[in-house]
Amino acid sequence: MIGAFLAQPTSAYRDFQVVFSILTLNFLVPSAVYIFAPDLAYAELDRLCSILGWEAMTGAERGSEFWRFLGFSNVFALAFMCALMQLNLRRWFVILLPLLVLKGGSVVGAAWIFVFDSGHPFFALAVVFDGVTMATMYFFSTRAHRALRSTDDGLVPAPRFV
Repeated sequence: MIGAFLAQPTSAYRDFQVVFSILTLNFLVPSAVYIFAPDLAYAELDRLCSILGWEAMTGAERGSEFWRFLGFSNVFALAFMCALMQLNLRRWFVILLPLLVLKGGSVVGAAWIFVFDSGHPFFALAVVFDGVTMATMYFFSTRAHRALRSTDDGLVPAPRFV
């Protein structure tokens, strides 16, 4: 199976599958942590701030239970959309636009909070990482989608009829 995956007819589709597997897990795992183990999420945030030499976020910057469930649902939606695209990029390519809008909302929101509210550098870092994530989503999905126009056979994993 690994050999077939690596040797498939289009490297763009293979690369898309690898990157979107990482993205799906990148969203799925934190969404579970946000809802089931928020103290772990806060501890990791504090650790990141400490590593970067920043002050820990205050209670106001961290948010409330309201923001916790919104964070969970937003990030879970990102994971779900990435997984759908992986299952059948031809059929679900249309999801790319709402996926980018959802992630772009994070960029705009973090930029707003950094500039006009908190000023905590974590929010500037979120702008950079979310912007890179958006570019990654766009690049790998559009490249693979173009490549699929000329290839039907030998795709691993084969697009599911979802």
